[in-house]
Amino acid sequence: MQQIIRAILIVIGIHIFPFHQLHAQLNTLSPYTRYGLGDINEAGFGRNDALGGITAPLRTSNIINPGNPASYSSQDTLSFIFDVGFKSRLSTYETSTDKREFNNSMLDHIALGFPITRWLKASAGIYPFSYSGYNIQEVAVPDQTAGEDSVMQNFTGEGGLNSVYIGTGFSINDYVSLGVNLKYMFGNLDHFNSLALIDDEFYTTQTNRRQETQISGLYYDLGAQYEQNFGKNKWQAGVYFRPEINVTGKYDQQVLNQSLYLGQLLFSDTLVNNNANENLALPMQFKIGAAYTFNNKLLIALEYDFEEWSSFRFPGIQGNLENSQDYRIGIEYIPDPTSLTGYFNHVSFRAGGYYSNTYLKLNTKQITDRGVTAGIGLPVRGSRTTFNISYRYGMNGTTNSGLMQETYHQFKVSLSMYDFWFIQSKYD
Repeated sequence: MQQIIRAILIVIGIHIFPFHQLHAQLNTLSPYTRYGLGDINEAGFGRNDALGGITAPLRTSNIINPGNPASYSSQDTLSFIFDVGFKSRLSTYETSTDKREFNNSMLDHIALGFPITRWLKASAGIYPFSYSGYNIQEVAVPDQTAGEDSVMQNFTGEGGLNSVYIGTGFSINDYVSLGVNLKYMFGNLDHFNSLALIDDEFYTTQTNRRQETQISGLYYDLGAQYEQNFGKNKWQAGVYFRPEINVTGKYDQQVLNQSLYLGQLLFSDTLVNNNANENLALPMQFKIGAAYTFNNKLLIALEYDFEEWSSFRFPGIQGNLENSQDYRIGIEYIPDPTSLTGYFNHVSFRAGGYYSNTYLKLNTKQITDRGVTAGIGLPVRGSRTTFNISYRYGMNGTTNSGLMQETYHQFKVSLSMYDFWFIQSKYD
């Protein structure tokens, strides 16, 4: 237990400040994050990510699954879990005429799992809800014979949202468990665009627009799971529900008209300077999934995820949003989990896949995200601590219809440290 406490203090000391600064730098460089709330992050950790992102039906006693709070009830009564994860993503962005790469690494999550009573278990943590980051420049080459000016447009943005949660789960009988997460969302989305006219005498006339949206507020989600054993086989099913709920949004916009010569400001006029405080309706989300384990070794899981984004509106939030639908599949194989010998008998081998109709619709096309996943769970000898590694290869978008395709390789590494509460060692 002392080793876990030391690990928690080290991670908090190094990373809590960066979590506060989590979106002060570009965490992605995708033009698609210009729209909506950015790139929505899945509420699952290392094991979930390797299984295609599935969360609703999965429960295990030594790994935290915040994607369904009912899963907390599976934790052992005297146990304590500390989970920390990191993510790295290499993306290639490609249009019909251009191609570029972007790489970034960041802290993915920090979470705790612990019992409150013999029948009530809990979890608390923090993870990103969404990311936003892009830098787009368009230049129109003038017709010198016609005396046209150069036209330059620049679109940049950064930011994102975080979720802090505390949740509880409990079993109402041998088969059914229920849970609830109370969450606090906070963060900001910053967008800046400029339109500049540059003549051949180095005079520039430009219009700059800055939009900042700050979002904060409490929301909650609910979960239920069913589990039944049939000898060495096991059936699991789960549902997750987040109702539409209002959080606070603050919107600021400023539009400036400026004249410059050789980069020096000659004149500036504020055309627009306004702000608004309005409620922002976080859309309803519903997930349902099922998993079946054969002979205590092979798990096969499926999940469907729906979010109702089509009616989402807020000043400064751009793009036509559609309802999103995700389809996921995952497979996990453990050679011999009951064996008393052989390290690799206890290693978890994982794979999965996913197809998502995302909430973005651009140029009459709904953007799709699809890919495959793989991973491994490495147990630490002499304990129930697990080192989880996952890999995701995917493609987001298309180069057709003047759009962009992102091809990405994503790696996640997480450590799920498991120990026991209130057990006094008999030896020093």
